[in-house]
Amino acid sequence: MKHLSLAKLLCECNANEHIVSLIVFVYNINKKKMDKKRFNFQEIKYENFLSYIRRKKERAESAFNLIPRSYVVSLISLFDAFIGNIIKNIYNICPEKLNNSEQKLSFSELSHFNTLADAKDYIIDNKIEAILRSSHQEQFDWLAKELSISTLTKFKDWPNFIEITQRRNLFVHTNGIVSNQYLTTCNKYKVDNIENINKGDKLNVDRAYFERTYEIFYEIGIKLSQMVLRCLLLKKEPNLLG
Repeated sequence: MKHLSLAKLLCECNANEHIVSLIVFVYNINKKKMDKKRFNFQEIKYENFLSYIRRKKERAESAFNLIPRSYVVSLISLFDAFIGNIIKNIYNICPEKLNNSEQKLSFSELSHFNTLADAKDYIIDNKIEAILRSSHQEQFDWLAKELSISTLTKFKDWPNFIEITQRRNLFVHTNGIVSNQYLTTCNKYKVDNIENINKGDKLNVDRAYFERTYEIFYEIGIKLSQMVLRCLLLKKEPNLLG
């Protein structure tokens, strides 16, 4: 029966630097446990411990893929909530925009509201939900119309923004497997290097991709906030900034 050989274990696991660190950590922890119980660590059966480490390796590799993906999914969820707040602020700054709303309330629905303000909040919430269910392109088109400007999408990272949102959809719906819809949308918006991605490929998130994602969404958030401030709020209150 073979005995434990850490060097051979690392070699057989074909481990990357992260997995090496995990194996060494587990090795040391188990060695301390064996020492405390006055067992000879070298008597542990090699096959048993190798099987244990391989399971740990598989779980670690899964985590290395899933956790960065969850960061992107969460970031886009936060961005969607931000867009919802932008819409609510637009209606709070310019309540007259609700006059063009096609929302209709029955007498029965109206009877549930204590004040007109409650009915207004109800209509705004429904409007936000409807807009957030649309694509990000449609959301930006709606915002541009409400801000009375021609477009909000003429900036260099717009294609990258679209690719990120499409990749998020893959993570949520196909476990990161590239679909026809992803390729069609990315080609439509001329995403860089999309020709190197094929249907059936599995996409993940590395550190550089996430950092770039954060920078793009941060930039868009600042710009949208500034557009609402300058296109709406300052027109209502020109002396707001002194």
